[in-house]
This record gives sequence, C-alpha cells and structure tokens, in this order.
Amino acid sequence: MLSINPDAHSISELDHMHWGVQMARKGGVPADRVLNAMKLPEIKRYFRQKRRSLARAA
Repeated sequence: MLSINPDAHSISELDHMHWGVQMARKGGVPADRVLNAMKLPEIKRYFRQKRRSLARAA
C-alpha cells in the first residue's frame, strides 16, 4: 500500500501530483494499492483492519 504525493515545497508545486501518478502507472501499481485513490470509507476500513492486525501481533 502506498500514497502518492507531490513532495511540494511550495503551493505552486502541488500541481505536480501527476508526476507521481505517472510513475506509479509506469511501475504497474494498481489504483487499489494507492491510499489516496480510495474513497474515505475504504481508507477508514483499511486503517481499522491495519490497527487490528498490529494489535494482534503485539
């Protein structure tokens, strides 16, 4: 699982997000493996499940 961000150091660089998307596509990363491509309920569910699995492992 990963998230794509623009690594912006200024507001004008926020528009460079497309570079991260292009690199993920080039690397064959499917949208269901990108956190910020998910809808909010899906992200919440993912983190709930992740928290539970980490708690079991501890």
